[in-house]
Amino acid sequence: MASLALPPSRLPGSPDPPIALRAVVSRTWWRTRAIGLGLAGLLFVGVMSPGRPAGASPARELAPRQDPSTDPSTDPEDEIDPVLDALEVGRTEEVRRAEGGYADAVRAEGDATVRLVDADRARIEIITRSVDAAVVVTAAGDEVSAAEVALGRQVDVLADRKEATDVARLQLTLEQDTLRSVVSSVFASQPSDSVAVVGTFDQMTVGQRRQDVRDRTVDVQSGIVEDRDQDWRTAKRVVTAQELKVGPAEAVLADRRAALAAAITVRDDLTRMLGEAERDAADRQVDLVTAGEQRRLAFLDRREARRLAPVTGTELSLVDLHTYWRASALAPCAIPWWLLAGIGKVESRHGTLQASKVLASGDTSVRIIGIALDGRPGVAAIGDTDGGALDGDTIWDRAVGPMQFIPGTWRRWGADGNADMIVNPHNLYDAALAAAHYLCLGRWAVTDEATMRSALFSYNQSVPYGSLVLAEGASYRKALELPDLPPADAADVAPPAT
Repeated sequence: MASLALPPSRLPGSPDPPIALRAVVSRTWWRTRAIGLGLAGLLFVGVMSPGRPAGASPARELAPRQDPSTDPSTDPEDEIDPVLDALEVGRTEEVRRAEGGYADAVRAEGDATVRLVDADRARIEIITRSVDAAVVVTAAGDEVSAAEVALGRQVDVLADRKEATDVARLQLTLEQDTLRSVVSSVFASQPSDSVAVVGTFDQMTVGQRRQDVRDRTVDVQSGIVEDRDQDWRTAKRVVTAQELKVGPAEAVLADRRAALAAAITVRDDLTRMLGEAERDAADRQVDLVTAGEQRRLAFLDRREARRLAPVTGTELSLVDLHTYWRASALAPCAIPWWLLAGIGKVESRHGTLQASKVLASGDTSVRIIGIALDGRPGVAAIGDTDGGALDGDTIWDRAVGPMQFIPGTWRRWGADGNADMIVNPHNLYDAALAAAHYLCLGRWAVTDEATMRSALFSYNQSVPYGSLVLAEGASYRKALELPDLPPADAADVAPPAT
């Protein structure tokens, strides 16, 4: 038990060694260990959180922590714990159930990831096709505009040709009218000298003169009419030729408008498909987030199920081991976890004396109380120091809790090892950390045998006691092959909230 005799105070100005000592522990070892000791064929993929910077105060480790199970922004698999998550434990029914659920959740998340990747791939493909379709629509629109311009030019030329034809027709009509007028005038009036063409009137008979004037006048005007008729017919042929050009231009425009309409249809269909693909990808993203949350909860459930299972090769439960491991990580000096485990074994068989057991929270199911320290043979005489508050005895003190602290010693060294803001000697997390603080006082490190024996002698002034603790601790060290000192960030994973 922890005695009232206290070791000398820590030397003033002494450096803080735990951080420097723990910094040399290779993080690669932990990653290899986590993979090598995978349970039931499960592969745990996670990145250890960065270690605390050199020189950081371990005092901050005692501050209350946010439990990952209550913080949805924290993925517990980003904080794979080499004890809670990587060690082999007994395959209890609860462990098998939780591991099966976790394996199912991991597969479901993998399937959700594949579906999201496929949905994103389909969405990106449609985006690419939509861009191409937009380019085709733009090009088809340009071609329609060009065809409209070309048709406009042909129509303008045709209009000009028709106008020229109309002018030629009008001129022909005018000349025809003139011809009819001349013919009518010639046959209705007396000829005069002004219309004589050959000879004189005196040399001709009246009939000859009339006939000669008639023929010459009609011939001249007829020639003019023929010329105008030729002009008109030429203009008509030009119009016909131009009409032959307008038709193909109209056909080209129609084809290009049809191509534009088809391109717009394709673009609009792809726009609709893209909307559906975006919604599908969003749904798959939600599915992945949901699957990730289910995997996270399954991981926490698996971790919780393992806590009460026995660690393979030992009689320790996983929660027992974690209390010592965490206390070593939070201790103010370098102290091996197995040394604390040896004390726990000797003092209370890890909280199982008096038909007790350690719960997942670290609390003992029974308040373990030692014998009265009443001065009987082999027992120190220590009168009551706490009014029976901790040990229920108002006459004599009794050692309490799984690490068997005397009430007066607990008042000074009690610690909060599970960050629940409660200092409880009947909680193995708290008791193990209190023991670490007690053993570390005045010592930079409790890592060699001589220092360990000295520290254990202050805990219980008995040499055989120290030898027994060292032997028990060494058996755990050999069975589990964990490094003596946890890495600097081993305390970053807080025990579950209770």
